Amino acid sequence: MASTRTAEGLQTVCRTIVHLIQAEDLAGQQLLSDRCAMGMRFLANRECRAYADECVQLAISEVVTRIAQGELESPEKLPSFIRIILYRVIAERKQAAISSGEVDTTAACQAVVINDQNAQHKKVQLMAAALRRLPLIQREILKRMYVLGQNQEEICREMQLHKVQFLRLKTAAKKGLNIESPSGLFQQ
Repeated sequence: MASTRTAEGLQTVCRTIVHLIQAEDLAGQQLLSDRCAMGMRFLANRECRAYADECVQLAISEVVTRIAQGELESPEKLPSFIRIILYRVIAERKQAAISSGEVDTTAACQAVVINDQNAQHKKVQLMAAALRRLPLIQREILKRMYVLGQNQEEICREMQLHKVQFLRLKTAAKKGLNIESPSGLFQQ
């Protein structure tokens, strides 16, 4: 129920922003900035911390211009419209920084690799901590399936489990890790 109210509230704000901008009322741009700048800054910081504020301001100006020109199909699509424009502005700013020599492409690529490695390391730490909380038999089943690559029959035979016991233990282990199966991590 609360999510329905939130969605309706978001749609109302989007309609108000679009209506004000199309009416060439400066309050529309101000409302857009007040409601969206923090989220836009969050996204921009992830992509290009050094130019985040600049990218947000450029994106807000471009969103206002494009809405005034009638490029937005419906007010409900405003959040995705903003996100697309912001990512375009960020890409253009990155390209400009690389072209002008402000940023060394090698250093930029290394920074991305380091960030990916840090994120991967954090995921491994979280997974290891979650696995330590599981009972030994559940850990053993997950290890045999996903690390050693054994199938259900091999695990059942070696651990002397019935198929139903195996499935219950595997399900409990996944649930204990609080992992969604669509993520691809625990699919076989």
